[in-house]
Amino acid sequence: MILRQDWITPYIPAFHQPFLGKPPLSYWLTALSFMVFGCNEFSARFPNFIEGLLTLWFTFLVARKLFDRRTALLAPLILFSNLLFFVECGTVSMDMGVCLMTTASMWAYLCILKAARERRVWQRALYEILLGLWFGFGMLNKGPVSLVLFLGSIFLFGLFKRNLGLLFTPRWLIVLPVAAIVSLPWYLAMQQANPDFFNYFFVHEHFLRYLKSDYGDRYGAGHHQPYGMAWPFLLLSFLPWGVFLLPVGAWLKTLWHERGWRVPDSILLLSAWVIFTPIFFTFARSMLMPYLLTSFPPLAILCARLLSLEIHRLRNQTVPLRFSLLEPASCISWMAILTLLSGFGLALVYLKTFRLQMFGFIGYSLALLLSGIALWRTSARPVASRMGAGILLITLVFGLATSAWFAFLWQDRADTKSMKTVVALLKDKLPDYNQRETAFWAKTAPFSWYFYTQADTVNAVIAHQAKAPIIFPEPKEYETLPRGRRLLVVVTRGGLEGFRRKYPADAHTPLVSWGDYFIFDLPPL
Repeated sequence: MILRQDWITPYIPAFHQPFLGKPPLSYWLTALSFMVFGCNEFSARFPNFIEGLLTLWFTFLVARKLFDRRTALLAPLILFSNLLFFVECGTVSMDMGVCLMTTASMWAYLCILKAARERRVWQRALYEILLGLWFGFGMLNKGPVSLVLFLGSIFLFGLFKRNLGLLFTPRWLIVLPVAAIVSLPWYLAMQQANPDFFNYFFVHEHFLRYLKSDYGDRYGAGHHQPYGMAWPFLLLSFLPWGVFLLPVGAWLKTLWHERGWRVPDSILLLSAWVIFTPIFFTFARSMLMPYLLTSFPPLAILCARLLSLEIHRLRNQTVPLRFSLLEPASCISWMAILTLLSGFGLALVYLKTFRLQMFGFIGYSLALLLSGIALWRTSARPVASRMGAGILLITLVFGLATSAWFAFLWQDRADTKSMKTVVALLKDKLPDYNQRETAFWAKTAPFSWYFYTQADTVNAVIAHQAKAPIIFPEPKEYETLPRGRRLLVVVTRGGLEGFRRKYPADAHTPLVSWGDYFIFDLPPL
């Protein structure tokens, strides 16, 4: 966008094809960050980090609306100590934006409920305008998915309450026009510039993508998953706090005896918010684990509520609830799960040896099995609140430490395999590399190649040191290299053997090699 000065139509990095798959809000924010901080990794990740902080803030506000101040303070701490949320705060993606829009919309909805109940006309109208703004931002961020996840959660809450009128508490004649004013101008301008946009974006990217594994994706392939994978993904992605979902049976049993199933409205709302996202993606043919981020704020609030109640019982020396997580054997199993997750579970991702990966998988599965047995055996034996509160607080600290460790491992992995180091080495070896034709001996060319090779050009344009952008020759993906040209050929580790077998005379020593990438400077074939 910065190089082309086209703020309507996003383009894939080769500049030759419009990208019709997503709206532009995240691209606008990233481009703005580049223009303020320069084109670098920090500025690329900065918008997602701000969205993560705003999500933590709105999580606090929602928890404060529903519960006490202690719960509201604990909720964002629990959310930020979640592994996936922690990592997503530093990535470049749209899923954190969806999580923010949904959480902010839920806060606006709760404010509308309170204002309507207290008959405060002007406050209600103000919050309805804010809800419309968040709807509009959601449409510009990733399309209708933010609206669907929010409205679906409210609809499910209405079913739980047997009052579907809750869905119509906001006056949609105010909310929807505001959303249209925010988002519709870009959609109309995009359709005018690209006549097939509406058909591809709404029909292919949303309707067919949900129903079919082969929906005609123009820009790669869908993320195919078996039906129902959203539920195990939710449990795994909310680690280390996902283990709190294990004693749900004991909690429901307690509610049965103490309240006769008179579940508070706040718990019903949070439960509907948690489960609608995995329900929605249960039948989706294309999904990724970060799609479930919208369930994380309500899950964090529920965990914070449990912890707040336990701290209250500790301070008042009352009889604790019979939560199985407060049993000694259960606590030991809980900490064992975290330890094995940190040590063995991450081996599934970071260790290259198949034996070590299997060892990690078996160890992690064994820990889950032993924990389940311990939870079952000790669920009826209460212990002192002091031990329970202590263990839960230790879990919070341990979760933060595990998240930090995960982030460092992620950075180490990036330094080992990233194209960043490859391009830096290439600049030293071949200063005129950007004037050479580049070929990728791979299925796809990594987008990071475009980022690191064109960062200097973007910075020059931002600083007004270049009137026209220098468009590098577009890298191509080959199975057979063209003859008569001098090429820089980027080969991944998996294709190295086949490349050397096909071009034995010219492919012995790479010009640059780092991690999983090897670059060969080939004379004309």
